[in-house]
Amino acid sequence: MADPRQEVLIDYTNWRGERRWRRIRPVRIAYENSEWHHDTQWIMHAVDLEAAANREFAMKDIHAWKAMSKGWISVDLDGTLAYYDHWRGPDHIGEPIQPMLDRVKRWLTEGKDVRIFTARVDGGTVALSMGNPDGEQCRDVLEVMRHIQLWCEKYIGRVLPITCRKDYGMVELWDDRCVQVIPNTGRTIADELESERSARAGKTTDEPSEVTVRKMRADWRC
Repeated sequence: MADPRQEVLIDYTNWRGERRWRRIRPVRIAYENSEWHHDTQWIMHAVDLEAAANREFAMKDIHAWKAMSKGWISVDLDGTLAYYDHWRGPDHIGEPIQPMLDRVKRWLTEGKDVRIFTARVDGGTVALSMGNPDGEQCRDVLEVMRHIQLWCEKYIGRVLPITCRKDYGMVELWDDRCVQVIPNTGRTIADELESERSARAGKTTDEPSEVTVRKMRADWRC
């Protein structure tokens, strides 16, 4: 059994017969009955991390456990996970971008912690500070999040955590505006790739390549 101090994924069938992976934090296990489970049985009390609420799970309906991976993957919404051309209001989110959607679903089945990273949930503060009146539409953060949650449920099959902040737990950032910088150098991956191509072509550059593309891919992340 997975360490109960950790966040885990459980493959669970609920009382409606719906089976899917659930992201939870176990609290305790008891042999009892309850409002939701009338027959006396082993019941796990846990925090449902998707709903941010306490839930009960019948142990007999848990098919498998997976420990969550360390750190979380940040996925931008507009332009990365969902098609975006222009702002149409917080209730409009574009169609999913299939390659990215497939990648997110694969990560989730592997037990990885994936979160939606979007400025939509900053309360409209940045837009308003820049004189953009559209920021008023994002004042109600809970309402904005509700639209994103509905989109996640429709296309991903579960609600993902939603944030507009990065922290030290973030291990990757997937974003259409992201420029990947090599740690402690000020150089970008694009700079290094260009140096690599120039070196192979026999051209000289002001800053010759010091590492290979293979090493870059292995060692450097956003």
